[in-house]
Amino acid sequence: MKSLASSGKFLESRDLGFEILIKLGERLPREICNPMVLQDMHTIIATLQSTTNEAIMDLKMSHQDHRNVVVLGIYNFLSHVLTEINPRLVPDITIRMMQITLNDG
Repeated sequence: MKSLASSGKFLESRDLGFEILIKLGERLPREICNPMVLQDMHTIIATLQSTTNEAIMDLKMSHQDHRNVVVLGIYNFLSHVLTEINPRLVPDITIRMMQITLNDG
């Protein structure tokens, strides 16, 4: 993904990232205009507002921490690539990264 993006092949980089996410059982990012994205955003905001700093700092390592590191890395890189080609997908990527972190540690 990084090699493709650094070569200016952003669409190919995005497509490879999407393919990897699908193989890992993740859903593809949705555009901000999707009502489910807005609902998920409100849910994550409410979760964060009702969670203490101590609870967040005390999150334990997940039993699938290696998978989560890979998935978060892919989402992180895609957020940079998609800023160039479709920034309306970036909020959903951010929401998903927060869900993984809060749910799996």
